[in-house]
Amino acid sequence: MINNIQVVERSSLKAKILSIFFFLAISSLYLFPNTITNMYKPILIILLTFILILQNSKLKINLISVIVTISVVYYSIVFLMNISFRSFIPFASTLLPLIIILILSTLKFSRKDLEVIINSIYMGSVFFAFCILVSNPDITAMSAMYRTEIKYFNTTINANGISYITVPAILIGFHKINLSSNRNKIKHIILMCILLYPIFYSMSRGGFLSLFLGTLLIIIHYIKYYSIKINITKIVSLIFFVCILVLLVYNILPQNIGDRLFNFSSYELNSRDILWKQAFDLAKNNIIFGSGYTYYWEKTGNDYGSHNLYIDLLVSTGIIGSVLMLLILFIIVIKSKNNFILFSFLVTAFVNSMVESGRSYSFWIPIMLIIMIINSEDNNRDIKEIFKPRYRNVKKINA
Repeated sequence: MINNIQVVERSSLKAKILSIFFFLAISSLYLFPNTITNMYKPILIILLTFILILQNSKLKINLISVIVTISVVYYSIVFLMNISFRSFIPFASTLLPLIIILILSTLKFSRKDLEVIINSIYMGSVFFAFCILVSNPDITAMSAMYRTEIKYFNTTINANGISYITVPAILIGFHKINLSSNRNKIKHIILMCILLYPIFYSMSRGGFLSLFLGTLLIIIHYIKYYSIKINITKIVSLIFFVCILVLLVYNILPQNIGDRLFNFSSYELNSRDILWKQAFDLAKNNIIFGSGYTYYWEKTGNDYGSHNLYIDLLVSTGIIGSVLMLLILFIIVIKSKNNFILFSFLVTAFVNSMVESGRSYSFWIPIMLIIMIINSEDNNRDIKEIFKPRYRNVKKINA
């Protein structure tokens, strides 16, 4: 006799470790001293390496792992050729995430693993956004001149980059709203409103652009999905929800925030074009191999670089280093197999890398998430299932 028994699938040890890492990386980055937060990635690398050793299986070598390995070796050579204490931080901020990606590209993840990891990113971002909301409750008091004085508990942080932290979680929340029961939809709508707050309060046009592009890709995905299912009601409901959300945001936002967020025609407020031109001029001194990780600072006195990952790499590691990073993203695009859900996370990371340093968790976490989804043990099934609140596996046993 064969019975169907409900069995709750449990996440693996590596998924639990990664979920703790993502939650802490997102929620406590500005809460704890750098001496603590700087240890997150090395500790994760050590733990994942132990898991690789203990699993006693052949390493999965693929195109991503090969290119990442080449990148790690090349960036290390550039560092050693121009070694200094000051160059270690920009070097490590690129090297350590690449090592994590290299390890992740060799591991397999179950659907339950991905569910646990995605929920940790989601709830870590909610915690971060809620703390921004509580610490800065008056959105009408925000203006461009105060963007360097955003409060996070007892810490003051710069607006640049913080909006990108919540964008992947908003995309996750969009899936949860679509896939949850009617009772849970309200909960996720409220959480999404909290997640939107740092984007609007920071007045970040780049963050808003990445949110817009990522959401647009998800909407296209669901419209195509519901069209195949011939579910006109779902399509109309989705379009109606998006229109209502846009109208509410447009009418509720203070005028000064709305004017900045929707102004993409000028970089007058942040002078990105000037920084990029300056960096291009510096890169010409050694366009092939670069001039080292401290060269930009030595010439400009600016610690933040040109606010563009690929131009920064062009200065420090030359055209070889810049192309290697672009090649990693290009391979991820190919591996994504025209999947709009994966593209939505990729576009948020890409926008961040184009207008910010690209060396923060806001860039690397979406990339890591995509790598893990690509390495899913069951990547033939509908990818949307991993965004559901719960996942139960039914298996048949002999009784």
